[in-house]
Amino acid sequence: MSILITGLPVEVFLLGWLWKVLSRYIPANRLALIKEFVIDAVQMVEQQYGDGKLSSDQKKQKAGDAVVNLLKEAHHPIPSDSVISDLIESAVFALNAQKSTTPNPNATQPLVEPPLTLPKKSS
Repeated sequence: MSILITGLPVEVFLLGWLWKVLSRYIPANRLALIKEFVIDAVQMVEQQYGDGKLSSDQKKQKAGDAVVNLLKEAHHPIPSDSVISDLIESAVFALNAQKSTTPNPNATQPLVEPPLTLPKKSS
């Protein structure tokens, strides 16, 4: 009985580690991870080059390179260039849609002041 109890934490650890290693090869998990990397790469490129320094094709190339580098660093399989390109287009579309619905805090808003009320004088 004591061997079973002492060996249990090791088995649980090994099962957890095995799941972590093998889950990167499950298509749904791989796609979710790649999407996260693509969103991070698109936001990074927009932050660094969003002020007109690069054309949209150059930004797309930078984002694609960043996604490939992130996947290599995480030791994940790299999908085809067309898949990465399509995911980048999707992320850019979502980012632009988010920008168009988010109010600009720097935009000048009409100044509306409350009516002025004077305190009544007591006699």
